[in-house]
Amino acid sequence: MKASEIKFEEFLNKKKTNFIIPVYQRNYDWKYAQCMEFIKDIESLALRNKETHFLGTIVYIKNNDIEAIESGITEYIIIDGQQRITTSMLFLKALYDLSEDEDDKEEIYDDYLTIKRSNKLKLKPIKDDNEIFVKLLNNENIDENETSKIYKNYVFFIKYLKNSVISIEKYFKTLRRLWIVYIELDREKDDPQLIFESINSTGLSLSEADLIRNFILMDKGYKEQNYLFEEYWLKIEKLLSSERISSFIRDYLTMKENNIPKQNEVYIAFKSYVSKIDNNAEYLLKDLLYYANIYSKFLYLDYKNKYIKQVIKELRDLKVTVAFPCLLNIFNDLDKCVIDDEILIKSILLIRNYVFRRLVCEYNTNVLNKVFMTLHKELVAIENYKQNYYECLASILIDKRGKAIFPRNNEFKQYFISKNIYKFQNKKYLFILPQKNQTTF
Repeated sequence: MKASEIKFEEFLNKKKTNFIIPVYQRNYDWKYAQCMEFIKDIESLALRNKETHFLGTIVYIKNNDIEAIESGITEYIIIDGQQRITTSMLFLKALYDLSEDEDDKEEIYDDYLTIKRSNKLKLKPIKDDNEIFVKLLNNENIDENETSKIYKNYVFFIKYLKNSVISIEKYFKTLRRLWIVYIELDREKDDPQLIFESINSTGLSLSEADLIRNFILMDKGYKEQNYLFEEYWLKIEKLLSSERISSFIRDYLTMKENNIPKQNEVYIAFKSYVSKIDNNAEYLLKDLLYYANIYSKFLYLDYKNKYIKQVIKELRDLKVTVAFPCLLNIFNDLDKCVIDDEILIKSILLIRNYVFRRLVCEYNTNVLNKVFMTLHKELVAIENYKQNYYECLASILIDKRGKAIFPRNNEFKQYFISKNIYKFQNKKYLFILPQKNQTTF
């Protein structure tokens, strides 16, 4: 690791240097408040004649891929600091567009925004951001309704600077008084993920899914990062949306480990799981993508078989998401031809009836986490379970005692006839037409 302080403008105008935001980073997401704070810091320097201002830390790794070395351009893979660097580039672009000083404009363009005597821009954001960034820097038409933070923050800077009492020239000169601390990591000696975690304990917090994505990809070379991201992680995000990935991985880990991670400790549990398996990143991502395909069908009911679609909808509408880890295993059994569609439907109906009876009989739902966490493990422990899959599954649930009991007909009838059904949250299930293979005890 090499660390030192440096003027921010000296860092940005390094000759033949390309700042690359790696694929595992989230999109540029600074909002109005962060941009306003950024510009107010510059104004504080300009108006109060403070000597310097510390902008923050930039952490990077040099890209040592052969292609990068042969290009003659040094590529900095930015681990931390993309928000500050991108915002600074947008601010400089706004200064460039508003400046009437040709020397300043030439300096901004040649030294900060582009790599001189090349067709490359100095900054390469991640794919979605990069499309807008390239259009912006090349003065191409952009839809006024564009929602990208890249475009919106540039427009904010333009509007603000036009109404400022400080001159464009003064803003540009003041940028030279901003300082940063840069940390250059050595991929062979340093652990980028640990450093990244410690740095990102403050600021805009990362989701559990963000941390997991970074953990999988960060220690890989730039080319491998791009391959793994495009081939696997991006497909997972498209299947589930980034907001649901954390819940999916929590259920995935529950299925794999027979242990339920806390919602705010999914990343910690994932790291622990990876440390115990002897698989490379591609194998892990391939497995995650496989189960993400199954999981997405739970969420979006994307089934050709209308009966499977119906029973999953009924179970999902009961808000029994704790059954998802078990269902991942059951659908895997379907995919591996251990069971067919008919056995799958019977198994899901069994689970649905187990849950619904417990709701009518007012049993505590907390116990269901552990029931469904271990249900498939108990199933596969039975000799010849494949030949009697449904019967074995039913036997396991019927044998539950205590808080996990499967209510019998007499108990269910007693609660049903005395219950105020109109106030029962799940009363609509009483009117579901019976299907073949309904469970009765």
